[in-house]
Amino acid sequence: MAGEPTVRALTAGEADVIAGWRYPPPYDVYDDRGDDGAGPDALEVRYAIIEDGELVGFCSFGADGRVPGGRYPDGPLDVGIGMRPDLTGRGLGARYLAAVVGFARRELGATGLRVTVAELNARALRLFEVAGFRRVERFEGRDRPFWILERVNEE
Repeated sequence: MAGEPTVRALTAGEADVIAGWRYPPPYDVYDDRGDDGAGPDALEVRYAIIEDGELVGFCSFGADGRVPGGRYPDGPLDVGIGMRPDLTGRGLGARYLAAVVGFARRELGATGLRVTVAELNARALRLFEVAGFRRVERFEGRDRPFWILERVNEE
């Protein structure tokens, strides 16, 4: 894919496509099974990440990006983000994350961002840390540990 990824409102059809995405273990905890609140519906997906006219991921902002059990004091904007399963592990996450961060800054006025990542997702933790996020708190979720990471935008 050659174009720059963009973020825009999610369509109902795209939400249905995302609900059908299936990830290989151990990332299958992100599958939307409609029963445990771990999949895209739990994030109340609101935005699509598009590259070259294709749906490559999704994101949401605010309370939609939080995980039950975590402490979320006022401050940074919470972000939830996911990639199409066939694109994971291919080094594309930084492109999509940059598009989401840019959108949050431009369109939502975010001056700081916060993400919550399952501890088992070493790839995502590494992606966020390389992008300037720092681990601030670990907590036990309903069925697995999570990390909360924060990033303050540089001007």
